[in-house]
Amino acid sequence: MNEIKMAVDYFTNEMNINLKKHIFSNEIQKEQQYFGLAVKALQEKIERESSDSLTLNELKELNGNPIWLSKLTARKNKGYYAIYSEARITSQGLNIFCFTSPHGLFERLFAMDYGKTWLAYCHEPTA
Repeated sequence: MNEIKMAVDYFTNEMNINLKKHIFSNEIQKEQQYFGLAVKALQEKIERESSDSLTLNELKELNGNPIWLSKLTARKNKGYYAIYSEARITSQGLNIFCFTSPHGLFERLFAMDYGKTWLAYCHEPTA
């Protein structure tokens, strides 16, 4: 994983060097495009291989995107992909997060239970 981060840093640095030099030939523009694609692919690989759960603030930024919900209340952790739709505040002043499962079921989970009964990830966590 460290090598991947080093590659991301390298490609990002090369893109910044070209921008600072104001080099805009067709060849350099194509190279910039390839560097950008490489950085994006490597960053997505880092995310997929990360077993870190999202923070609630990170989750809020993923509105409309699929996320992996992991339920911690079962004997063994159960999880599934769902679409995060919004964060709300109930009439009692409690923060809730709303999701739609692949089967079309709507689910609301309390922010105060995050890390206790449920977690969210960008991708299904590996082992």
